[in-house]
Amino acid sequence: MKIFILLSILLASSMALSQPKEIKIKLTNKGDFDVFFHRSQSTTTGAIFGGLIGAGIEMGVDKSKDTEMEKTLIEHTGAINCHELLIESFKIKLNKKEQLYQISDEENSENYKHRMTLTLNIKDCGYKLANQESGELAAFVSFKAKLKEHGSKKLLLDESFMIKSKKHYLFSELLENSDSIKQHIDGVLEKAGKRLANKIIYHKKELK
Repeated sequence: MKIFILLSILLASSMALSQPKEIKIKLTNKGDFDVFFHRSQSTTTGAIFGGLIGAGIEMGVDKSKDTEMEKTLIEHTGAINCHELLIESFKIKLNKKEQLYQISDEENSENYKHRMTLTLNIKDCGYKLANQESGELAAFVSFKAKLKEHGSKKLLLDESFMIKSKKHYLFSELLENSDSIKQHIDGVLEKAGKRLANKIIYHKKELK
């Protein structure tokens, strides 16, 4: 009888370990399209001549200039979405490891004890100044990810990500080929989703 009970416990433990972890995605912020060009340039003129007030005025002017660049890009390509492709890319990559993890969209699941919640806060995506001398821009996405198991306060993952394209373009080049504006951003969003999935997959020993 004792042997039977022991075998049952071992079998149950084995099944629990082999059962894939469910990951539920919780999106807390979808992210805004943004351009950092003038704000990324290292100018200290305002701070030198006007102290904090001068620096604040200069920052406001730079933000206004960047906003105009954002509007111009959107006029050429339409609205930019920072979250959908990133999440889709994450799901596709993670589903290749379905024996370890599976995405759950259900609020209530029989497998809740094996569920983990991935909280995503996407700050922004768009273009950043990549080379001050040439004035070239690179597509980017910035986000924070937290992962924890059901019923636990301990975070298995708590990390900020900044994913940038290695390819750089002048603002005028983007406008000349308007289709490329979204393509470059889509590229970094796909890369970000895969990077996040790999972060979980290759830390599987810690996440069991």
